Amino acid sequence: MLKFKKGAGWILVIASVFLGLGIVLGENLSLFKKVLPYTGLGLLPAFAGFYLIRGKEKIRVTLRDMKVYTLITLFLPLFAYILIWLPAKWKGVSRTEQDLAFDASSVGWISNVQTILLTGLLICFSYIFLKTFRRIRGYVWGLLVLFLFLYSGTLLSTMDDFRAIRDDGIVQVELGTKGKVSWMEVEEARLIPFIDYPLFTDEEVLSWKFEFDTEEGETYTFDSFFYEDKQVKESLSVKAKVMEEGIPFTIVKMNEDQWNLLEEEDREGTNLRRDYYELIGYDAFYGKYLGDIE
Repeated sequence: MLKFKKGAGWILVIASVFLGLGIVLGENLSLFKKVLPYTGLGLLPAFAGFYLIRGKEKIRVTLRDMKVYTLITLFLPLFAYILIWLPAKWKGVSRTEQDLAFDASSVGWISNVQTILLTGLLICFSYIFLKTFRRIRGYVWGLLVLFLFLYSGTLLSTMDDFRAIRDDGIVQVELGTKGKVSWMEVEEARLIPFIDYPLFTDEEVLSWKFEFDTEEGETYTFDSFFYEDKQVKESLSVKAKVMEEGIPFTIVKMNEDQWNLLEEEDREGTNLRRDYYELIGYDAFYGKYLGDIE
């Protein structure tokens, strides 16, 4: 009987986690209209599940488990919404009709720094939420304030940053400094495949970047492309524009590791592989590259 109660309890808890996250993350209802569904389909089943698992003798442990549940299904998603999605909506720049490719960030290292700061902020917030306030040491509050200050500072300093490849040239705003070149000023362009390793994961992502060398000796790099249908189509538009402008264009060959990753990431039933071959100038029938290849 005890095993049955615990098994039923875990089923309720697991189901309530998925339902709670689905309600909080869903876009069909406003925040206030989510309260009743979250309470009825999330909190109450979760409490019932933990109660069956712990028993009435350990009600304090059950209440602690509920804090963990609300942290995972409610506060962390809301926290992420406030700190990630809202700043994205407030950002002072957005894609225009002239943009062949657009990236709302300026340089990759800034995004990595923001990710580290946000992770530290989430860890501090979670620790404080799960602990009794009287047991929180001062340095934890200090770290929370420090991470919040630095994260907010990086957001504000990069609010107007973006990179865009447009019909009339290239635009990049980095930490408020704007650089712009017309296609007539671009001497050479390159497409370079590489494997990206997202921060805090062991995942490998097939990616590529465009490099544009200008008459002034500067190089503009766009490295936010990865193996996905929309990204490939945007890259084909960029490639077509470069060819239309008569700019020398070089494609770097993929190495063995990149080819192996391509095989793993392929999507069946789509034109993604065909479009990607067109992008990198590879003829699958003859098994060789075409055009100017390094």
